[in-house]
Amino acid sequence: MKRPPPIRTPCRQHLRRVRYQLLPVVVFCACVLAVSWLWNRHLGGATVVGEVASTSAPVQIRPLIDGWLVALEGKTWQAFDEVSAGDLLAKMDDAPAKAALETVAGDVAVLHAQLAEARLALQAERTRRLDAHAAEARRLAVDIENIRLDMLDRRTRTEVDKIQLKRRAETLAVLRKLVAEGVQNEYALADATLRRDTLAKQISQDQAALAEMRDTLLKAAVQRQNAHAERNEARAVAADVELAARLNPITKAIAAQELRVKELALQVDRLELRSPIAGQIVTIGFRPGETVAAGDLIMTVAPARGDYIVSYIPENRPIEPKVNAFVNVRVRSRPPQIVRAQIARVGPRIQLVPEHQRRDPAVPEWGLPVKIALPPKPPLRPGQLVDVFFRNEH
Repeated sequence: MKRPPPIRTPCRQHLRRVRYQLLPVVVFCACVLAVSWLWNRHLGGATVVGEVASTSAPVQIRPLIDGWLVALEGKTWQAFDEVSAGDLLAKMDDAPAKAALETVAGDVAVLHAQLAEARLALQAERTRRLDAHAAEARRLAVDIENIRLDMLDRRTRTEVDKIQLKRRAETLAVLRKLVAEGVQNEYALADATLRRDTLAKQISQDQAALAEMRDTLLKAAVQRQNAHAERNEARAVAADVELAARLNPITKAIAAQELRVKELALQVDRLELRSPIAGQIVTIGFRPGETVAAGDLIMTVAPARGDYIVSYIPENRPIEPKVNAFVNVRVRSRPPQIVRAQIARVGPRIQLVPEHQRRDPAVPEWGLPVKIALPPKPPLRPGQLVDVFFRNEH
């Protein structure tokens, strides 16, 4: 049996029509409430642009001496290469320093001959005068100068060996790589290692002998001379004056050569230019084979990563940033990464916002600078822009 159709009375039709007319009003009210909630949330925070910065400034690699650059074994640096702290970036030619040390060694040999002649002359004079005091004083003085000269000779040879040791260490590093690649055999590597270790041992022995000569032999000789002078001070005045006059030129020459060796030792230490920080090569001013003067810009190394963010809160936002408060940082990547960071410092006054951090670069904006400490990850480069969200805790 069929159900009879519903009776559509005028009252029901009116209610249905009113309900359909109220639906847009309800939707409009819901939209108003949603917009009001979003606006209140917007007024309670601020999303601004921040710039990654680094505490370390870019480092300029400049030589302290004149010379020309030599090629590094197994490495050629290019712009935008990543470097670690302590990496060898450039090397000055060590041939001039080595030649200068060899010249000093020749001068030391001449001084040895002059001192030997002085020793023979003093011995002949001692036999003529039969003056035990004068002869002993001369002998002690000659012994002291002889020890100093031996020390200078050993130190000169040690500096020459240090240069050779650096060369052998570089050759050994290249051989290790070649052995790993199968180009060279283990015998060549073992031979290079033995030669390096032998030279290093010789340098260590020479330095130990030099320290013993300085701390033991030279001090003992000076003490003997002082004791002899104290016992025979009255009789030694005339002889000491004559002795000083005879040995004065050699003494001055030895002192000059000592200063020269110190200067060359400093020069040897300045031949290698290493990176003081980990970062990236930004510019290269000179290449191996080119001549450089002291102070020339060879390379510029920029820090590899930033460690803080500088952001500006617009002055029309009711945000009161506090030190140690947390903010959200959105990294502009795909997909975007959001990290939690902490406010480190708050600026003392309102400043002009840099152009690249404004919403419209053509319109000046003012804001309160805020320094935000970056977490270790993800690593961000200095100059990179990020989005920072501040919330008002009040």
